[in-house]
Amino acid sequence: SDWDFESFNTNTEFVVEELLRPTEFANVTVHHKPNRAVIFDSALFHQTDKYRFKKGYENGRINLTLLFGEMQKGEDRIAGSRTSGD
Repeated sequence: SDWDFESFNTNTEFVVEELLRPTEFANVTVHHKPNRAVIFDSALFHQTDKYRFKKGYENGRINLTLLFGEMQKGEDRIAGSRTSGD
């Protein structure tokens, strides 16, 4: 309840130790490959891994974020995932 945008996005130690570790979460790292798209539930905790590209405009990283649907929270989200196959 005391979270603000900055805390949520910068206090990764708290997120890992206090919120994720007690749930026995599984970390998944998707390694970079050219022309790869990664589609995931953005309501889950996630972060961009460190990356390094050659210098120059043509070698830069392109990131596209596409959002769809309405955000569901708490019990509504859990119930929606159970009935998504109907």
